[in-house]
Amino acid sequence: MTDESERSIRAAIDGEMLLLDPEVRASPARVLELLDTDFTEIGDSGQRKIQVGGEGPRVFRTGF
Repeated sequence: MTDESERSIRAAIDGEMLLLDPEVRASPARVLELLDTDFTEIGDSGQRKIQVGGEGPRVFRTGF
């Protein structure tokens, strides 16, 4: 593995770890900085959530 690949993997892991931090999760602006624009989240309730504009994730579909 190249140094560039290792740095990319490390950056991805670091970003994932930040998303687990309660202080980061409490800041919608900080969360949006870390998420890709195509990000989709499925919550523990089964609800699918997507980003809408500059806002945090919103419920997209329920009742699976």
